[in-house]
Amino acid sequence: MEVMIALNIDPSAFDIAGSKERLAATYHLMHELEPLLLKYRGTNHWQSFVRHGENDYGTFLRFKNYDLQIAYDPRESGKPLGAGIIIELDDNQFLAIGTMCKLTFMPKQDENTQVDILELDEGIIENGQWKTTRVLNGDEKMSISFGDTLGNYRLNLYKF
Repeated sequence: MEVMIALNIDPSAFDIAGSKERLAATYHLMHELEPLLLKYRGTNHWQSFVRHGENDYGTFLRFKNYDLQIAYDPRESGKPLGAGIIIELDDNQFLAIGTMCKLTFMPKQDENTQVDILELDEGIIENGQWKTTRVLNGDEKMSISFGDTLGNYRLNLYKF
């Protein structure tokens, strides 16, 4: 353990509990996302993130009309690290895929506005197409949170 710390290797990288099912789900999702991957590759519309160790608490992404703050959940044994993909589908519409994190959309730095969620759907992706499985509302729209299994949300935002 001391050698790993001295070499700056995260010991949790060797914790494989539950990885078989999570890897299978991730590879299946990546296969279904392939048409979107090809459409948005090399653009700023497609951005990903992953937690890099115990002292990484989050990250910040910039899109055309919104900025996004990502906060990683605390590390737990047997659970994946915080990670995800955000795809800007349109000026106000995003596809968010992730695990073990919370998302907060914000206005651009110099704007004196607030951001809220107009629509929030949970769903699946099949051959690059979004399929809504549940429409969320009320308290569910207060925070976009991902647990220890891959979550998929499509959201429409607005500024006021």
